[in-house]
Amino acid sequence: MTATRRAVPRVVFLSAHLPSANSTQAGQRVAYDHLQLLAQTFPVDLIAFANAAERLDMDGSVNALCQRVEIIPVTTWTRIRGAISRPDLPTYIALRASGRITRMVAQLCEQSSNVVLWAEYTQMAQYLRSLNGSVRRTVLVCQDVLGQLCERYARLKSWPVAQLTRVECSRLARWEAKVVKQASVAVTMSEKDRILLKQLGADNVVVAYPRAQFAPTRQPECAIGTEPTMMFFGAMDRSENHEAVVWFLEMVLPAIRSVIPNVRVLIVGAHPARALLALCQQTQGVDVTGYVPDPRPWFAETWFGIVPLQSGAGLKVKVVEFLAQGLPVVTTTIGSEGITAQGEDGLIVSDTAVEFARHCIVLLGDRAKCRSLGQAAHRWFTTSYQPQEFGPDGVRKLVLGYP
Repeated sequence: MTATRRAVPRVVFLSAHLPSANSTQAGQRVAYDHLQLLAQTFPVDLIAFANAAERLDMDGSVNALCQRVEIIPVTTWTRIRGAISRPDLPTYIALRASGRITRMVAQLCEQSSNVVLWAEYTQMAQYLRSLNGSVRRTVLVCQDVLGQLCERYARLKSWPVAQLTRVECSRLARWEAKVVKQASVAVTMSEKDRILLKQLGADNVVVAYPRAQFAPTRQPECAIGTEPTMMFFGAMDRSENHEAVVWFLEMVLPAIRSVIPNVRVLIVGAHPARALLALCQQTQGVDVTGYVPDPRPWFAETWFGIVPLQSGAGLKVKVVEFLAQGLPVVTTTIGSEGITAQGEDGLIVSDTAVEFARHCIVLLGDRAKCRSLGQAAHRWFTTSYQPQEFGPDGVRKLVLGYP
């Protein structure tokens, strides 16, 4: 091994959102896991964007992990300025354009020839392209495949917004295909997304399944609540989660309630919109918790999870969290993507309101079946789900680039 290889590189961790163990967003918790693991082995500098809500999550933990921390506030003005200053970039990418970050990264690379750039979220790949030749290695973490995410978003819009969005999707997909090829290694959250990135032309793609943050240490009790209860879990300020819950309440729940009048629905997640709160107040048997630091008490009351996503991309950690708790999940194709569990493992997939309601009615009406599928779900999680949290050896391979 050469002397250069023996030298410990400095990792510059660029993130489109603030890494935080306490975030309501699964992606930011995943980013924090990556940052924490890197800091166990390498000196790390963090440069991260953070909006007002994300800055509230700052508790000093990232400062304890990193040699240097630079937080770039995200405001309406910074988004507009990014879009105006970088018309060459797709708008979604330009919203995270900052000359300040470009200068900081360039300065760090001038100070040392032994720098590894780690870009968390594909948006941050814009800072890798111009510096790829002057750094030791670049790692790009693609939590979603953006072209797929944008195209699905466009499908839910009406003309002319849908048409304009599709034009932007084409720009985004072309840009994404370029940047994933230029990174030394691309990291993604599932085998399904690994295949998509390979199709875009990425040569070196590693799958790193995210961990379930609330996974129990032993077999949990399944469906111990006395009332027939379903639960949705996720940050409610994300449009795909909001749309999913509204679709379920309006299109699915009436059919379920016609058979099981006393059914209860829990919506557990931060920042529900006023419109959703109003809808829930008008709907019998629906409880909205808002933010909860630990959802496990709510899991304990639940018979099974519902994840009726109509849009979005990437692996849905919320589905894995339900399965880890020993709870079956009724979800859509989008909600199940990247998760290898099958129907016999407690992952039940349906894309129509009628079928979604039918599966929920079966589980609510047969508690023994619900519990059996819950036990199978937990068994799948403990035996088949393999979250790649890297660990020391995995981090070294990604950062140093050798076996």
